Amino acid sequence: MYSKDSPQPSSGIFEIGLPVLGICYGHQLIVNNFGGKVKQANKEYGSSTLKIDNSSDLLSGIGSSTRAWMSHGDAAESLPKGFEVIGHTESSFAAAIANRQKLIYGIQFHPEVVHTENGVQVLRNFVLNICKAKQDWTLENFIDSTVSEISKIDGNVLCGISGGVDSTVAALLIQKAIGTG
Repeated sequence: MYSKDSPQPSSGIFEIGLPVLGICYGHQLIVNNFGGKVKQANKEYGSSTLKIDNSSDLLSGIGSSTRAWMSHGDAAESLPKGFEVIGHTESSFAAAIANRQKLIYGIQFHPEVVHTENGVQVLRNFVLNICKAKQDWTLENFIDSTVSEISKIDGNVLCGISGGVDSTVAALLIQKAIGTG
């Protein structure tokens, strides 16, 4: 964050109108990108108690606090205009932030690890309630739609197989869509 060589996504990612959830470094990028300030802080690694300040969307169904896994050495010092704190820890006043108008959220903790209680609920809230994703995916739908898309390819297809699962599945889908030549 402090070096000009630090990885930075294009700021255009925030302008395409899709919901964004920044996790850990992504949280800091959001703060920095929108004009807030990120500071070097005491390294916070391990379990922390996340206190919920607003449970209306991202942190819905979690209760007043939960255990969250932290792994960072930077923290928000000030928030950008339009963002509010929705959760905090003893070490981070803005461990979870939201700009509901832009559908941009940042969390300083890692919901994807088993050490975070309710992490799956946070991700579920983001995907289903904020992104409005439908839960209609099935393997059969995936196969049918993928085969349909592949069959529209105009021209020759060459598929190499490494012997791994991904390339083997790709080859089977291609074979189902266009046969062998």
